[in-house]
Amino acid sequence: MPGVIEMIGWGGMIVLLTAYFLRHSIGPITHALFNITASSMIAPICFVQETWPVFALQIAWGAIAVRDLIKAMRTRHQAPTDPATEA
Repeated sequence: MPGVIEMIGWGGMIVLLTAYFLRHSIGPITHALFNITASSMIAPICFVQETWPVFALQIAWGAIAVRDLIKAMRTRHQAPTDPATEA
């Protein structure tokens, strides 16, 4: 019977695949949140099983998603520019 951490890891895999399949139909903030959630759910099982390359990948994936989230939030709060006045 799988343990709790393994079940969380499987849930993270489902979140990750959902983010991938919905990438063109959800906004960048939602996409980044999906990826942050997925990596934080997959990383613990990688740590427990000592699969260090995959653990490092999850840390990097989460860090990239945090960067993307910050970028998307900044872009969202900037005033829209009028392309006609940018010359």
